Amino acid sequence: MQVLEAVILYLVLFFPSLFIGVGEETVIAFSISRELIRIFIYNLPPLAFIWFLLLKEKTGRRRESAPFLPVLRNAVCSSVSNNINGFLTFILAFFGLLAINAGISVLSGLAERASGISFEADIAIQTPDTAAGWYTATGWFVLYLSCLSAGYLEESFFRYYLSDRLKEYGPYPAMLMSSVSFAFCHVYEGLFGVANALFAGLLLFFIFNKRKSGNGIQTLHAIAFAHGTYNALMYAAVALNV
Repeated sequence: MQVLEAVILYLVLFFPSLFIGVGEETVIAFSISRELIRIFIYNLPPLAFIWFLLLKEKTGRRRESAPFLPVLRNAVCSSVSNNINGFLTFILAFFGLLAINAGISVLSGLAERASGISFEADIAIQTPDTAAGWYTATGWFVLYLSCLSAGYLEESFFRYYLSDRLKEYGPYPAMLMSSVSFAFCHVYEGLFGVANALFAGLLLFFIFNKRKSGNGIQTLHAIAFAHGTYNALMYAAVALNV
């Protein structure tokens, strides 16, 4: 039943992205209003629903009371440890994503020169203007929030949620199924975009399962921030023609 729930949720949330730009070259112009709609209509409601599904299973469990001082001491120590672990997880995830992107870009360039065929995607997503001004600052801020909310949505589903729903198959089959489904919904980015998403999914799932402690929330925060920051950096690279 949990696997069927995951399949339905995947098809509803991510399957429509397969049809972005199908049939012709598509340019999506940057718009603050469009990004705000994406944040508050597309990203946040599904994110809230995913967490509702995850957390409803934990409600109703009775918790035993404990002495105040030991609880406070454990909370402080745990917080420091979690912050350090979260920072290291962010570094691993962020620079791992950059390394994968660099490797895929090199392979893409070599393949294009060898075959004479362009592997660029048929869809182009524009970025805010680079001229100084309040509009630009606002645009980049909204764009980062959009990338961050998308990062939280994808990490919550493909890493946290699917890790829980597919755990009966074992960690490595779950990692493969999660990463393949993650890559499949990036098909609009072209062949090497799918390859980039596949290896990124494998890396992030591996990091999440190896570094998570307790309920894994701190680790999820770290990889979601890494994912969102990486996406924003890719937009910046496009704007600066890097």
